[in-house]
Amino acid sequence: MKRLLLVEDDEKFGSILASILKKSYHIQMVSTIKEAIEKIIFEDIDYICCDYHLSDGNALELLESIRNRKICIPTVIMSADLDGGIRRDAKLYGVVDVLGKSDSEFLSKLKILLMPDA
Repeated sequence: MKRLLLVEDDEKFGSILASILKKSYHIQMVSTIKEAIEKIIFEDIDYICCDYHLSDGNALELLESIRNRKICIPTVIMSADLDGGIRRDAKLYGVVDVLGKSDSEFLSKLKILLMPDA
């Protein structure tokens, strides 16, 4: 089973999302960039699903940190308040996609983007 690192500081939202995704992935959930970096360095992670705004920075800072370590993991960024700048900046880091949490099709889009290999 593929390993997905869920980086989300809203515990309730993260728990709900993890319970849905655990049918297809082994879920590791953390709430900060620091915790995410530790997981990425010491564990095999196949995908990252990361909230944009976190208590200790943002998703792009996480991506820059892992990029500086020569690590490349397919990543989806999610945010409750999207603007064009987030999408533009995320493309510079090779993000798979940026999804709005309030999008009515959020979950179905996320599942398609992170579809595990058959």
